[in-house]
Amino acid sequence: MKLALAFLAVIVSCSAFAFKPTRPIEVVVHTGPGDGSDLLARAVAGMIEKERLLPVRMQVVNKTGGGERIAALLGGHVNMMVIEPAEAGEHIRAGNMRVLAQVADSRLAGFPDLPTLKEAGFDIPAVPQVRGVVAPPGIPPENVAYWEDVFRRLTKTASWRKFLADNQFEDGYQNAADLAKFYDEFTARMRGILQEAGLKTVR
Repeated sequence: MKLALAFLAVIVSCSAFAFKPTRPIEVVVHTGPGDGSDLLARAVAGMIEKERLLPVRMQVVNKTGGGERIAALLGGHVNMMVIEPAEAGEHIRAGNMRVLAQVADSRLAGFPDLPTLKEAGFDIPAVPQVRGVVAPPGIPPENVAYWEDVFRRLTKTASWRKFLADNQFEDGYQNAADLAKFYDEFTARMRGILQEAGLKTVR
């Protein structure tokens, strides 16, 4: 599972920032409470507070539902699903879910005895699960630089390293230039996979 935190500008000393937030920061998550994206956002917000990287609190705001897919599997309404280790861990440990294979190029440290899809006989690309931090277009450069520095410093902390290990994530921090290149390559790769599967792509 690849976790990419992406930021947009040059890194400068925190003391050089003209911008500094003065009210709580709301982080919008597109899933309901308890889903993978929600858990990730809350964990990152918690680490930022613990490390005192911001002068204000970060609040996670959920806009749509997503936890119903886990309920559907546990309720026997569907037979299988693709899910992140962080989401499924509690249910796996409790014996409520059985892992069939890992969508990864190599076995995760937390699941050394479970085969990857390729090892299980399926020649399917292991497409990484990528997450980034984005902001509205036109955000002032000094604001961008401030947030880039906050998250860059977060990825250097012990809290971040523990979070990656606990949730079976790979550290995929990227700056603006690297992220732009990655997304171009990732988009082309995904387009090829979808077209090979017979799906029509619009762009």
